[in-house]
Amino acid sequence: MRQSRGMERDDVKLYDKSFLGIRFIPVKLLLVAIAVVFVGIGISGAEFAANRVGAMIFSFIFPFAADILRLFRIRVPADLELTYLVFLLFAQYLGIDFNAYKWLPHYDKVIHAVSGALTVVVGYMLWSYFKLPVKSKSIDVRALFAILLAISVAAVWEYIEFAADKLLGMNMQTLISEGVDDTMFDMIFATIGAIIAVAAYKYVLPKLKPRKKRI
Repeated sequence: MRQSRGMERDDVKLYDKSFLGIRFIPVKLLLVAIAVVFVGIGISGAEFAANRVGAMIFSFIFPFAADILRLFRIRVPADLELTYLVFLLFAQYLGIDFNAYKWLPHYDKVIHAVSGALTVVVGYMLWSYFKLPVKSKSIDVRALFAILLAISVAAVWEYIEFAADKLLGMNMQTLISEGVDDTMFDMIFATIGAIIAVAAYKYVLPKLKPRKKRI
């Protein structure tokens, strides 16, 4: 219990250093400015005005996802939030606002693979936070949970793309040109990224940790 109180105090000090509870304000403002430039002047190459409006809405909301979670008393570690912002730069602002998904081959698949890997990191953090058992008989339940979480997040993202296409007139799923192939390959690559991340966590990272010297 004493350790948990100490962690809470450290966390409070960390939030005290932010402005109105918002961390990484320069980074978030930079992302919003990038969205204004790319989307506002039409660099995104959107066919309809609704596409640009939809992209702008998401670009303004996504950087403050961790701040929104904090309103519900869900605290996101600073290093994870910064990683998320960097990922957001490549996925949302360069991918959608700058239209890299269209002119850069396989960019979309790489982003989905990375998103699967990042979701695995979140899954391991959640497992440790709730202090759940790591193994059940011969199955690594934590690894299975992380992979299933990545698949679920990939599915939820496809729901978001579908809603954006229907409600905002966007074409995020590219159903007109590619059918369901784009949706399925996005989920497949997210799963592949999740499996690679779990394998790295189980077999690579333990070897990189410095061993304690015996006295």
